Amino acid sequence: ATVVSFAAMGLARQSTALLRARFLHARQQQVVSLLLRDFEENASDALWETDAAGHLVHRSPRLASLMGVSQERLGEVKLPQWFASRSQEAGPLLAAWALGKPFRDLKLQIGRGEHARWWALSAKPIAPVDGTAGAGWRGVIADITEAQRFENQLRLQAEQDPLTGLA
Repeated sequence: ATVVSFAAMGLARQSTALLRARFLHARQQQVVSLLLRDFEENASDALWETDAAGHLVHRSPRLASLMGVSQERLGEVKLPQWFASRSQEAGPLLAAWALGKPFRDLKLQIGRGEHARWWALSAKPIAPVDGTAGAGWRGVIADITEAQRFENQLRLQAEQDPLTGLA
């Protein structure tokens, strides 16, 4: 009877610890979710996540606005191909994607002329839970258009004579 009592008390302690850990985990998930939602609503950056095939899984209004795609159609977008079709500078992004290597602050010009936008992309592959090949990608797109235009203007002023316009 004593052994059974001690075993029951041990199991009760383990069960209580497990329930407490689950509660703390759920609470942490709520806090993280709240912080991410607040970030997406108030930041100029957009979070994104793809599956292994490159289709967008995480669909935020900010991402839809940046990409110029309706939020309902974001699920149809294959991100690597989307970048390749809109930027001539997508080579490093596609190479990193193919090799499964993370990248940080990779600059891409989307579009041309006056309507061109510049984005800084950072992403890393999502580690699969079961140990198989890549489960997708997760990252951030930052719109750096104004900073890039300012940098281009400074470069132009540094390289050209303001009076004659000659180099």
